Amino acid sequence: MRRGSNGFREIFSRRISRRRMLTGMGKVGAGIAVIGLSGCAATGQISPAKKLDRLVFATSRDLEALDPHISTSIIDAMSFFPLMYDSLTIMQRDIRPGPNLAASWENPDENTWLFKLRQGVKFHNGEDFDAQTAQFNVQRVLDPQTKSPHFRLVAAVEGVDAPDKYTLRMKTKAPDPILLSRLTDLFIIPKKYVEEKGIAIMKTSPVGSGPYQFVQWRKDEFIEAEKAAGTHFRVPNPPANVFVQRVVPQAASRVALLVTKEADIAWSVPFEDFERIKKDPELDVFVDKVSSSYGEIWMSQLSKPLQDKRVRQAINYAVNKEEIVKSLFQGSIAPIGQPATPACFGYDDKIKAYPYDPKKARDLLAAAGFPNGLEMDLYQTTSGYVKYNEYMQAIANYLSEVGIKTTIRSIPEGFSGWMGRLRKDGSGPPAGLHHASSYCPFLDLSMTYIAYWVTWDEKTGLGNYMYISNPEIDRLTKEAQSTLDQKRRKEALGKISQLVHDEAYALFLFPIPWTWGYNKKKLKALHPRDTRLHAWDVEPA
Repeated sequence: MRRGSNGFREIFSRRISRRRMLTGMGKVGAGIAVIGLSGCAATGQISPAKKLDRLVFATSRDLEALDPHISTSIIDAMSFFPLMYDSLTIMQRDIRPGPNLAASWENPDENTWLFKLRQGVKFHNGEDFDAQTAQFNVQRVLDPQTKSPHFRLVAAVEGVDAPDKYTLRMKTKAPDPILLSRLTDLFIIPKKYVEEKGIAIMKTSPVGSGPYQFVQWRKDEFIEAEKAAGTHFRVPNPPANVFVQRVVPQAASRVALLVTKEADIAWSVPFEDFERIKKDPELDVFVDKVSSSYGEIWMSQLSKPLQDKRVRQAINYAVNKEEIVKSLFQGSIAPIGQPATPACFGYDDKIKAYPYDPKKARDLLAAAGFPNGLEMDLYQTTSGYVKYNEYMQAIANYLSEVGIKTTIRSIPEGFSGWMGRLRKDGSGPPAGLHHASSYCPFLDLSMTYIAYWVTWDEKTGLGNYMYISNPEIDRLTKEAQSTLDQKRRKEALGKISQLVHDEAYALFLFPIPWTWGYNKKKLKALHPRDTRLHAWDVEPA
């Protein structure tokens, strides 16, 4: 059957309900110093010619806490927290960590980091930022009593001290090549303030040193911040005096707020609403193609047919990923052939997606002993990304065209929780195909391989629900994690990606596009950084 756009619609005959999207480095070596840049140059902040009185952003979920060391929110917190708080490093426009409260750093050895801190920074209550404050924050997150969900940010640190007022020294247990990326999410709170008032003060009257200061928070409704007094070193000219983040779980409601001009920006607008939005001369949409999130179908090695590489390759050849992205995502993204996107450090652009070749798929199946096809389960979570149900049904239909009959089974809980529960009770995940909504933790591919691809044991490979055990993946992953030499790391990660591609351990799909609708009468452009859109990443019209 010809697979033009009409052919796609022909095999994708069953209408599926729409779903909203949910939720996710510079070179540093021993003896190499990274000199910080100041202000806009360090972060790529836009310098607006105009300033808005008020900027309203409609998002899907609320923060869980105002204390940045306790909140477990991801998308929403990480878009709002940088307004109020600063971190030691910050994710720059190129989606690599750069200087922030840490103006520069060096590595006397591979296990030691010396950070020279920015001077003259004050918290919103007038308290000075210094090395003891930074040390206090790292130690608080490390402290088991804090029970911080962000412990992993500094888990590699075995010691931290302040040799002088503006020098912070961290000792790691082993080389940690992505420490700078981790520190972008470690937000700094004032030491003296919480010691005098008690840490509970952060629940109601949070204080940071960011370009905006806290005004009010109504749980599950909105949170508001206003421009802080003085000139912020990173954002000297913020685009709006007041920033409001409204909590609107339903995508249709977010679009409605945009259309009625009650919101200036709406997060995760459905593709099917693009035409409606663009009909309004004051509105427009933005699709971010540089996303670290992506979809793939894991192939459980508990399923005997999937132990054969030819079957796994046949599945990759069977699915017309180009037509799926063209029909469902308006061609805004390109298929991938590895468990990473161009936003991830270690991504290899020489590794291409498997082409659509149903004849080759059938030949491979026949060679593997399945000339008449086979049957297996295809598991999907009950919630997913934009167009999730649609592209899962399309995948099932493409597989059926080459003789692989799948039964789609919905997982009653999140994928990781479901798999973890099955593993904990000893039953293990069932055989078959499992959809995974994946991403590169801290935008580094080594973390992806550690989490999902290295051989499972009590300490590593905890997310390896495919039960893959490949000594070369294990060796190269360890190499990529044992040095600060970024060139060596990238080469090792590229070798893993090529191996994973050739072995076809998963059905590699495509990046998950992030979408925003915005009021172009008020905003000239949006410049998100992966999943995050900060208030200073917009240009007033």
